[in-house]
Amino acid sequence: MREEVADFLAYCRIERRLTELTCKCYERDVTACLAFLSERGIRDLGLVRPPDLRAFLAAEAERRPALGSRTRAVAAVRVFFRFCVVS
Repeated sequence: MREEVADFLAYCRIERRLTELTCKCYERDVTACLAFLSERGIRDLGLVRPPDLRAFLAAEAERRPALGSRTRAVAAVRVFFRFCVVS
């Protein structure tokens, strides 16, 4: 999954022209999501389902309760999985 994350970050920098800070935050959020999924035995992106992502976002809301952090995590995960489907 590291290759997918690296490709996603390149896409964010080049295609979406996101700032370096935003890309680092997206990387942290996506990496946290993938670690969460891996801990639950999901190591193939094709097996990820909406309830899995909702569980991750709920866990993140408890861990980082700031609204801005939650909003960014939702955006990062949404853009990442959309990128994976289209690519």
